[in-house]
Amino acid sequence: MSTNIVFATRTPAAQMVQNYGFIKKAFDKWFYGVQEYNRFGLYKSDLYRDGHEDVAEAVRRLPDDLYTGRIHRCHRAIQVSRAKDFLPKALWTAQEDPMHNYLDPYLEEIEKENAEKAEWNKK
Repeated sequence: MSTNIVFATRTPAAQMVQNYGFIKKAFDKWFYGVQEYNRFGLYKSDLYRDGHEDVAEAVRRLPDDLYTGRIHRCHRAIQVSRAKDFLPKALWTAQEDPMHNYLDPYLEEIEKENAEKAEWNKK
């Protein structure tokens, strides 16, 4: 005896799950545009403040080309902002650019080192 079980795939819950990816992508694109740092040619990691000691250490560990690029982008953003303008659209940073989080690997490494130091200090 064989039984054919048919599951309802068009339930509201199933449709919500299927549409979630589309909705999240649309929201992410909208939110990226609202933040406007891309219009100044900045990456997300450029927004991290150097006043925090972990960020300052991560910036110190950057290779020369990434560090110089960070300084250049920040100076250019300040100049454009003082002129109360945005960069031409061709110079905006794209949302898909993998460089947006260039500082994150260094920050993760520093967090691991700090956790290891805290563990050693407990002993």
